[in-house]
Amino acid sequence: MIVGEVHPIETRRDVINKDVVATIKEALELAEQGKLKAVAIAMVEADGSTTASWSSSDVFGALTGSVARLQHRLQIQADGTP
Repeated sequence: MIVGEVHPIETRRDVINKDVVATIKEALELAEQGKLKAVAIAMVEADGSTTASWSSSDVFGALTGSVARLQHRLQIQADGTP
């Protein structure tokens, strides 16, 4: 290490932001490849407000089931269960 060299500090917010971007990019790549039939997105904005959006689809039953599964997985993570 060089004395006086500046190293940027990566905050938890930076790590979370990188994960948000990576997750969106992964979904976008799958959509562009035609591998997705539907998508639903839940978002928490920087000010804490929330919003959601979903694509048009002919598989709303499967999309609703996937959203329910996601809700369950998020609750498990929130509870700290591995």
